[in-house]
Amino acid sequence: HREDIKGAFLFSCFSGLRIYDIMSLHWKDIVKTATHWQVEIIQYKTGVELFLPLNMNARKWLPERPENATAEDKVFPRLTRSYGQTLGTWMKNAGITKDTTVQVADKNGNIVPTDDRLVKFKVDGAGAFETTANGDPTCLLPFQNPEMKLFSGAATAIARSGKTPGTLRFRVTAKGVAPAEVEIPVR
Repeated sequence: HREDIKGAFLFSCFSGLRIYDIMSLHWKDIVKTATHWQVEIIQYKTGVELFLPLNMNARKWLPERPENATAEDKVFPRLTRSYGQTLGTWMKNAGITKDTTVQVADKNGNIVPTDDRLVKFKVDGAGAFETTANGDPTCLLPFQNPEMKLFSGAATAIARSGKTPGTLRFRVTAKGVAPAEVEIPVR
């Protein structure tokens, strides 16, 4: 097992940083003050400057800085673009086979990319809720709770299948819109 990939993935989940920002994260980008820690970067995807506070859960997954590390050294130096393949294998081995993207549509079926309402997830049957995220690097909602604000009109949630075959029921609710449910067979 690659502990660096595990740490990078969980750091991403708890910080909200995209993987390419984590791949290029240097020790100089992590700023510690008397009251908090934060990441200060230019985002890879958007080119926007970001000042992101790091909560305790995110900091827990940072590797220990080597004594000989310079400010220019990468925080996750062994992380490469093959990261996604490794995560895919881990998800399969853990029984995580589906992720669910939630979007809100208007009465004509058009996706509303500006919607930021809070959505709530409920999983029952042959599985359990695992995690959620929305891609917003400034969102401080915990990823392990079964609710998330939409960002750019969307959020993603992951359910873990159980060990017993059956049907996993994944339900999403939010104020002002009809609930949605999907049933996923578990073998």
